Amino acid sequence: APTRLPPCVARTYLGLRATHHLHHHARVQLAFFLNKIMEPDEALALVTRNFTKDGKRTWSHYEAQFRDIFQKRRHYDAYGCNKLQTQRRPNRHLHEYDGCPFAWDSRRDLDDLLRTMGVHDPSKACLDQDDDDQADDDVQT
Repeated sequence: APTRLPPCVARTYLGLRATHHLHHHARVQLAFFLNKIMEPDEALALVTRNFTKDGKRTWSHYEAQFRDIFQKRRHYDAYGCNKLQTQRRPNRHLHEYDGCPFAWDSRRDLDDLLRTMGVHDPSKACLDQDDDDQADDDVQT
């Protein structure tokens, strides 16, 4: 489980591992992040391994994009929280794994992601509270 990744990258990485495919925005989000934290060969190997299913490479037409980012060491910045929270809304039903899970995922999906990342009580990890919880807090203070 990707316990040491930011939740946005963990969501994208888990989506890649599950489907062996990423839509454009998720590929770019993951590539820009990996470009900042890994050596080019290491990042390319990780991506190649996860775009492979049953011994077949499913990503050959994406390879040039990743090679350009990783091997030429372009100076792309990893997307920040603001961009991930304000860009287009990813369609989870179409298996789009980009964006900020705190901004775009359902509460159940966010809790599942956080549990996968090793957070045992996701309700304590979220800054956002349900309206009912907020109302209870206001009454007690």
